[in-house]
Order: sequence, then C-alpha cells, then structure tokens
Amino acid sequence: MKIAIVTGGHIEYDFVREELDKNHFDAIIACDSGCRFFLDTGIDFDYAVGDFDSLEKAQYDRLMNQFKDKVTKYPSEKDYTDTEIGVKLAMDLIEERANAYYDSEIVIYGATGNRIDHVLGNIELLYEPTMRGARIALIDEHNRVELIKNERVIERKEGYPFFSIVPYNSEEVTVTETGAKYELKSHVLKKGVTLGVSNEIKGESARVTVTDGELILVLARD
Repeated sequence: MKIAIVTGGHIEYDFVREELDKNHFDAIIACDSGCRFFLDTGIDFDYAVGDFDSLEKAQYDRLMNQFKDKVTKYPSEKDYTDTEIGVKLAMDLIEERANAYYDSEIVIYGATGNRIDHVLGNIELLYEPTMRGARIALIDEHNRVELIKNERVIERKEGYPFFSIVPYNSEEVTVTETGAKYELKSHVLKKGVTLGVSNEIKGESARVTVTDGELILVLARD
C-alpha cells in the first residue's frame, strides 16, 4: 500500500502535483494547512486531519462546505502535531487494508520549511513506521529523508546523486558504503562528527549498510 501525506510546511505546488500524479497513491491524507494545496489546485484527497488553526477562516469554511465527510478535526491543544496524526492514520490504513508493513510506503510532502522544530519533529516520525518495516520518507523538490536500519541501495535513476548519513539513535553505528565517491568499510561512525555528510554515487548505484543502530539518510538532487 502506498500513502501520501501533504502537510503544512513548504510545498512547491508543481513538484507535489507531479508527484501525486505519477505515483498513483492508494490514499492521500491532507494535514492542517496542507489542505490549502488541495483547495488551491482542485486535486482530490481522501482524508483531512488536524486542528486547522493554520487555515484562514474562509479556507476552513470552504474545506468544511466541500469536504466535510473527509475531515476529522482535533483540538488545538494536544500532545502531538498534525503531521503525527497523519502518520498514525496512514499506519492504521496499512493495518486495515494491506496488513503488511514491509510492502507499504508512506511519503510525506510539506514536511520541510522555515520551522526547524517541525522539521526535526517530522524526522522523528520516520522511526515507528521504519521499525515496523514500512518505507517512509520526507520529500521536497530538493531532498528525500529516510531512516535506515539495515541496508539501502541508492539508484542513480532515482534522481538523487548526492547523499549524507547521520547516526540516529546510537552514539555510534557501524557503516559500510560501496559504490560511492567516498567509501567506508565497517567504519564506526560516531555522533557529533560530519564524516557522513555529502557523499556521491560513483556509478549507477551506491549501497549503504548499517549495523548496531539506525542512520538518517538524506538524498539530495544538488
């Protein structure tokens, strides 16, 4: 099962429109001000969740008038972000419809932007789906951010020739990188250093293998 989440950070309309068109998602979830993208473009969605406090009143009224049956409103004072609500809904849909995390993918658009606190929170949201075996990524027009716990083969045809790795949950992880401009062999990568930043695919693909922990993987177009 493949699910898209459009949330309320920076959204490059043409990029997201093309992504939604070419990927044929099984479900599309709009989170809070991410609804603005759908109201502006006329693209359809399946669910809208959040407190909607980032929408102007006219936008919220229009959302409720046109899509009331698709909207679930949450209180503004809560212990989780609107994007987390969207991710939890995506996980519930996978459990209900696919019943197989390992064959499912969640893609989040609008998860980057000016609010660094929200960006860091959105990176944290990669953890639970990844641990359950689903693929999940934050994507904008320049980057793709993932969390890997075993291995990731990066194909040049994906369109991201550059990549960086950062330890996530451990003070050190053991990493092997092959097919890259700068290769590592069973290297102990420690927190607090930048050795894993800004590598490049050398041929058609590169392989990153991690043991004893997890890595944040950032793929970049330029």
